[in-house]
Amino acid sequence: MEFAEYEANWQWFGIATNGDYEGEELLRLYHGRGESENIIKEYKWDIGLRKFSSGDLHRNGIVFLFGAITQSLIRYFTLLYLPDGWKSLTVSSIRYRLKEASFVVLSSRYLILKFNPEYIYYNLWKRLEKLLN
Repeated sequence: MEFAEYEANWQWFGIATNGDYEGEELLRLYHGRGESENIIKEYKWDIGLRKFSSGDLHRNGIVFLFGAITQSLIRYFTLLYLPDGWKSLTVSSIRYRLKEASFVVLSSRYLILKFNPEYIYYNLWKRLEKLLN
């Protein structure tokens, strides 16, 4: 990334550091850091982790790791089984559509996920249910 690209997007900016960096190297470093923070934020929102329940950094790291594994499995499932129009959806959009289509019923001590037959994607979810059984 050229320094001129930053000049076109910003009128004034400054970065304070105690490191020994050249200007463009420092800009590249901070740009990468900002990108990684956005990726982490999207992961947290996709899997519903708006805030962690613990103040322990290691415990929160494990929770985040399980969330990242869950998101990866959902993306894998999406690529394998969902139609092409769904492959570009975020995990949170897929979660929302599933929650909108279904409801939980307690039946003889078991929790069962039922799908609303009037829902627009009812046939897709029934086809997926057959694939998974």
